[in-house]
Amino acid sequence: MNLLLLCLALSVDGESSPAAITTPAVAITGNARQASSANFEVVGSSATVPATEVAALCERWRAKLQTYWLQETTAAWSPKCKVVVHGSRSGYLAAVGRGSEASRGSSYIEFKAKQVSVRQIDLLGVQDLGLTALAHEMTHVIFADCFQGRQPPRWADEGAAMLADTHEKQQLHQRDLETSVAQRIDFRVGELFAAEQYPLPHRVPGFYGQSVSMTAFLARRDDPAKFVTFIRLALDHGHDRALRDVYGFTGTAELEREWLAHRHGARGFHGLRLTLDSRNSTAAAKE
Repeated sequence: MNLLLLCLALSVDGESSPAAITTPAVAITGNARQASSANFEVVGSSATVPATEVAALCERWRAKLQTYWLQETTAAWSPKCKVVVHGSRSGYLAAVGRGSEASRGSSYIEFKAKQVSVRQIDLLGVQDLGLTALAHEMTHVIFADCFQGRQPPRWADEGAAMLADTHEKQQLHQRDLETSVAQRIDFRVGELFAAEQYPLPHRVPGFYGQSVSMTAFLARRDDPAKFVTFIRLALDHGHDRALRDVYGFTGTAELEREWLAHRHGARGFHGLRLTLDSRNSTAAAKE
């Protein structure tokens, strides 16, 4: 068994957040094909990254994302999150199912009595492609914990996850939003918030683009942890009341006006990307 002690120094994005948060050392045991840490069991390896380093990356992203969205890291997960790194696309598709041909990662969560009973992330290990999707899928797992088995609104769940996408993917999200606006198939904010299912295929790219833009707008407006509070209240009392109580908006109509003004003033770019590198995060926030 190899033993890796990983000291984590993580940046927190946002103008009012502290510059850095240091987490305790994390012990990781295992080898190139299998590894274990406080919160993860990793099986398999990517093309160039052994399982021990995948586990280390998982711990870093968990700490970063929980600190950003919750202001703190929670107690160790039980059960641990299983992370399977597939060495072939066929193996990955066999695990995650049809409809995932274009994806690089997938997350799965089960609940029993409002407690998580299964956490799993599947990643495509070919050419390290799946590692770029790790933070996106990790966000889904963290949000599942936050809402204890209740499905958060689609726009919020996807919007938060996309804030951890690569710069290239975020540029695609932005392009898709601008295209949907130009084609007049974008969403009114009330319609976006009310969507319980994904829209018709021709509106899906714009849905993703608008979801991440709206999430970034709200996350940057105040402490990002208020976004989670807002979604909890929205699930219980509706978006209009949650907007009033958390952000001071009178409802979705006022939010829509401010979001549109911000989007046009910023040339459309939503202006936030979560990374493990504070320099990258700062650059993204200023674009």
